[in-house]
Amino acid sequence: MIAAAIAWPAIVRAVDGEADEVAGWIAAAAPPVTRVALTAAGAWTDAALLALVAATRAGRPPLALFHSHPDGRASLSAADVAAWAPTGTPRWPWPMLVVATRDRRATAAALFAWPVAAPAPRAVARLRRGADDR
Repeated sequence: MIAAAIAWPAIVRAVDGEADEVAGWIAAAAPPVTRVALTAAGAWTDAALLALVAATRAGRPPLALFHSHPDGRASLSAADVAAWAPTGTPRWPWPMLVVATRDRRATAAALFAWPVAAPAPRAVARLRRGADDR
């Protein structure tokens, strides 16, 4: 959660102004947020997945993945859960930050983790953009 809170300004910059979904990961090293290319269906491209593997193998694994829900809610959709664990077991170990936007502006986010042996992910933290734009 701390990483998501620290990276919040960079996440806001990555998402603000975008009409379409934005995705990527949050890292401990610079840059704190890496955006990735998505397919027309909203999936990560092969190049994006290879970049994630390369960062992980180089000792810079993500602290969390993120994606936005344009004009949506800061919650996991059924499609998000199905993509995360199509067989019921999570594909990746990292938490997922879901960023809600309204009028091309990040407004809130929720961080979800999928504990070992749990049947579904759980919300572990929530962020909200304040009136002061933080």
